[in-house]
Amino acid sequence: MFPVRRSFKRGGILKKIPIIYIFGPDGSGKTTIAKKFAESLSNKNCKVVYRWMRFNHIISKLVNGIGRVTGLSEKIRYENVIVGYHYYYKSSLISWMYIIATLIDLSLVYPFKILWPLITGKIVIMDRFIYDIMVDLMIDTGIGNLPQRWPGKLLRKFLPRCSESFYLKVDINLIHERRPDTIYDNTHDKKYDLYKKLSRDFKLNTIDNSLSIETAISNILNKVTLK
Repeated sequence: MFPVRRSFKRGGILKKIPIIYIFGPDGSGKTTIAKKFAESLSNKNCKVVYRWMRFNHIISKLVNGIGRVTGLSEKIRYENVIVGYHYYYKSSLISWMYIIATLIDLSLVYPFKILWPLITGKIVIMDRFIYDIMVDLMIDTGIGNLPQRWPGKLLRKFLPRCSESFYLKVDINLIHERRPDTIYDNTHDKKYDLYKKLSRDFKLNTIDNSLSIETAISNILNKVTLK
């Protein structure tokens, strides 16, 4: 859908992969790694932008509003933690409305958040994006084969050919230790399994983030072969 084949000159470094996408379950260290990685590239005189791309609520806000009114969406407080849940799987109509709205929202922000930085010669570091959105939709709508259906195929087309995706693998017990708030999310463990399945099914790069941040960043750099 977005074939970008040419090489890019980024801050004196010739690179064929100007989009680095880091994904994984909550608590796996995505934001920390993405920001540290962006900082590392900046120190190499690269022009870098950091993008958080999990939620792009525009049209989908309307669907979420309908969800709250109909009882298909709610926020629950557990001590000092607030967790939001969508039960759109109870309504096929709402499920597909939400999926389509999410795709429209992504189409609206994509030119500004992704394409424009590329055009202006920047490396884009994405913290959450297509596979994170896919996991959320699978949980919210209950459509387990979404990646194989047309919405999943369309979502994957938003990843340009010049991008490289990295799944952060961390033992679930270590995640709960690092982020105790994840224990309160009733869907977290299921999302954890879905991330593993997606990374396996699509043969995506896997980075062990149970070690040091420096090691994870070094492994990513080795994969994208910056020269």
